Amino acid sequence: MDDYSFLRGKHTFRAGVNVRKNFVSSYFYGQTTSGSVTFASIKDFANASLTKSTYTQGFATIGAEDLTFYSAGFYFQDEWKVRPNLMVNSGVAIGS
Repeated sequence: MDDYSFLRGKHTFRAGVNVRKNFVSSYFYGQTTSGSVTFASIKDFANASLTKSTYTQGFATIGAEDLTFYSAGFYFQDEWKVRPNLMVNSGVAIGS
């Protein structure tokens, strides 16, 4: 993460960037990765009753793939002191 700022007259300019490498080990995507609820009956579903229902979830197994991805964010800001009692801020930010 890097941030820069500089003054020019009545303006304070700021800019920054953040680039990150994210590493997730044992990534596994399968049918029940997010979980699955099976209700015993439509009545249990309507009443949100999980007493006779089942919940299953899949987890990483041998052979699961490691996952690496990058994320980045950038911003630019201008702070303009129009008068001693009035300041205008504007900026742009982009991120993934």
